[in-house]
Amino acid sequence: PVLTALRERVQRRAIVFLLSDLRDEALLASDTAGRRTRAALAAVARRHDVVAGWIRDPREAALPAVGSLRLADPEAPGQSWLLRSSSRRTRERYALAAKAFGSTLVRRLQNDGVEVLPLATDADPLRTLGRFFVRRTATRALGRALRP
Repeated sequence: PVLTALRERVQRRAIVFLLSDLRDEALLASDTAGRRTRAALAAVARRHDVVAGWIRDPREAALPAVGSLRLADPEAPGQSWLLRSSSRRTRERYALAAKAFGSTLVRRLQNDGVEVLPLATDADPLRTLGRFFVRRTATRALGRALRP
């Protein structure tokens, strides 16, 4: 709904900055809802300059060895799973899955015309944003200079 409203109401080209943890499964799903979400995002990116500020906590990339954990999905009440985090294999699989999720997500967003800016919770976001815009300005200026 927000992407549709943005596409319909903002007529002039704009920089759209989306701040999110990007954990919406529709961004990777291949079902109808997933295709609809990505199509809406791609439509906005065709008209506007879209930057996804991906808020990430580095602690979520690795599973600590703390024994057995009972996990529950807040969006699926009544369901829970037992995870044995003391298993090296479980921790390795978790890290690989987290990395694969991130790589796939970035690739899909970039294919839809969205630039991704990782924002780590353990770093100064203003410094990260500053470096991003300096690099972006330089890259765009170089691109303009190289055009015939």
